[in-house]
Amino acid sequence: MSYPKILYHATLAREGQRFLTALDEPAADAGWVDTPEKFNPDYVAPTPVEGQSATRPGYVPKKYPTILYRRDGEAKRVLSIEDARALAAREPGEWADHPDGPWGPAPDAPAPTVAPPVAPVATPAAPPPAPPPTGDPLAEAASQYAATVAEIADHLPSIKDKAVLEKILAYEEDNPKGPRIGVVKAVAKRLDELPPAPVT
Repeated sequence: MSYPKILYHATLAREGQRFLTALDEPAADAGWVDTPEKFNPDYVAPTPVEGQSATRPGYVPKKYPTILYRRDGEAKRVLSIEDARALAAREPGEWADHPDGPWGPAPDAPAPTVAPPVAPVATPAAPPPAPPPTGDPLAEAASQYAATVAEIADHLPSIKDKAVLEKILAYEEDNPKGPRIGVVKAVAKRLDELPPAPVT
């Protein structure tokens, strides 16, 4: 199986943990699985997709629609395996089902060299402002799917607009890998915390 890949554990990492190489990957008998669906005692391995090998360990056919990522960072929603194959035929080696793809994560930019501050002034930490809407729902959804549950939960207290929270919830319900319970619960909790809209 190619790396990086995400494995899941019933108690240690229900939301998944990323492993970069075979050396990082835990032993096969340590309770890690390649899909959280295997936590369900009624799980039945899916029928292989035509043209794909079912003999690979941990093989699970990809669900469609899904998001594909280009080497330059563009995200694109494809509705079927035929659409994915057509895209790969038009631009060979440029699209993958993970933002890092087979080409690996983008290298970190070198840290800028700046003179140390003369007299640092302590200021109270404030939550980062909500990012402005891009106007591109596909890019917004792809960005949300790339974030961890903890990152999304940390950002929610700074959001005071119910419409923005409902948009986040809608994106999560359409997550190609299935909605993450942690995100759904955190958004629902934040919606409950907001004051009711004034009656006009």
